[in-house]
Amino acid sequence: FEYAHETPKRNKRKNYLTITTGAPTKRSYLCVQSILYFLLLLNSVIAIIMWATNWYQLIIYKVQVLSNNSLNVELWKNPTWQPLLSIYIFNYTNVDRILEYSEKPNVKEIGPYVFREKANKVNVTFYQNGTVSYQVRRNYTFLPEKTRGSLNDIIYTPNVVLLSAAQMIKEKPWFVRKTLGALISATKVSAFNNFTVNDFIMGPEDWFSKIGLNLKRALGEDVPSKFGLLTKRMGLSGNFTMNTGKYNTDLVGQFEYIDGRPGLGKWEDEECDK
Repeated sequence: FEYAHETPKRNKRKNYLTITTGAPTKRSYLCVQSILYFLLLLNSVIAIIMWATNWYQLIIYKVQVLSNNSLNVELWKNPTWQPLLSIYIFNYTNVDRILEYSEKPNVKEIGPYVFREKANKVNVTFYQNGTVSYQVRRNYTFLPEKTRGSLNDIIYTPNVVLLSAAQMIKEKPWFVRKTLGALISATKVSAFNNFTVNDFIMGPEDWFSKIGLNLKRALGEDVPSKFGLLTKRMGLSGNFTMNTGKYNTDLVGQFEYIDGRPGLGKWEDEECDK
């Protein structure tokens, strides 16, 4: 029996980190070259943008600012977009019982009666101070294919002319109130009217409506030739004066005057009335 002693072998550590020195490789040259080309291209693009800024501003000016020779002036005068107007009417179905027994009104919604609106700006005048004045002419075309019902449908509605006249004379002298009251009593004007839908929308030809409109004119009211749902919208509008953005593009479309007034004349506060 012989005992032999062996010296344990050392485990050699593997070197995972290798540092090499020497001249740059072809791949590193290509990488640096690509970065330089990219920076050169970027600088060129920035230079072109800065050079073309004046052209960019000129194009924006031509498109946004209104003038006789601006790119969008004809589209602004004669827009191709023609919106549809859908009218729904509440028909009172128990008028007799309302008048005789003071029954609660029973209403039924009918419609829609659909019209196509065409609006054009006319009497356009440009001024040196950067404003333009114009009027809007609106026309409506009935579209039976999109309408539920007919313009000849009979409806019952409150007598708006009578109600307006009664409201209007509340603060008038007593003899005006007495005169209108006597006229209503003598003619037996009803609190409700039965019209065709066409008369309700375009304005009826009944004599009381004509008298009511003439009375409002005599009292200084600005009223249309007929009393209908669309009569104030049809035809020529008032005169509008609008900023063209000639001196400040942020003001394009801001109204300066309406019928020669700087405000609407509806609110006492100047800021609200603009």
